[in-house]
Amino acid sequence: MVLLMALPPTMVVVMLVLNPGFIRPLFTDPLGHILIVGGIVLQTVGYFFIRRIIRIQV
Repeated sequence: MVLLMALPPTMVVVMLVLNPGFIRPLFTDPLGHILIVGGIVLQTVGYFFIRRIIRIQV
């Protein structure tokens, strides 16, 4: 589960290093800010869904 949560931020860092012009609009454009917030919210919701799915009750 940690791998799934770490993958999107890791990819953003890799893209910033390899091709900064491609990812920079996320940090400079108002629509990019909205998309970042939406991504963080959806990733957090996904974390709780995955945690609930993998929790085994015996």
